Amino acid sequence: MSRKHTSTVWILLILTVASLMTMATPIAFSQDAVGKAAATISPAPFPSQISSAKRVFIAYREPDFSAGISGGPDRPYDSFYAAMKNWGHYELVLAPNAADLVFELRLIEPKQGPDQILITIRDPKSNVALWMFHQPIEMAFRSSSRDKNFELAMQFAMNQIAKLAGTAPAFPPPTPKTF
Repeated sequence: MSRKHTSTVWILLILTVASLMTMATPIAFSQDAVGKAAATISPAPFPSQISSAKRVFIAYREPDFSAGISGGPDRPYDSFYAAMKNWGHYELVLAPNAADLVFELRLIEPKQGPDQILITIRDPKSNVALWMFHQPIEMAFRSSSRDKNFELAMQFAMNQIAKLAGTAPAFPPPTPKTF
């Protein structure tokens, strides 16, 4: 290889490395800046209606599928109603026009993953969804384990509601059964 050809190769290699370093520096800097910005962001407040509400109405939309839990199609509603009543934070009313909030309960079957409890909290006057969350129901083979996991998922959902309401957890954190 000639001396001229070797120096040309070295110049191209140095230019390539310098070019790559120039492109990588802004990326590293921007990732560092994003990380610092994320660390300084404080949590956004929850809608105030959730913590100030006194009366709630529970709406239930029966699922289009069998969740594999015992107790029939009304079991999700019955369990959620009983959990809300036992928690005692809100007065449960029988009509949406008498409520400060509407808790809309629904079981959903995603295309992938476990069945889920979907709870949407609405303002009954404007019908605006104030908050929504999904609580997965851990899969299990035995029907007794599916029932237990459903109840555990309901407890997790209640604890999320308690957090939104600004109170202590409604239930101690449970451990799902998977066999």
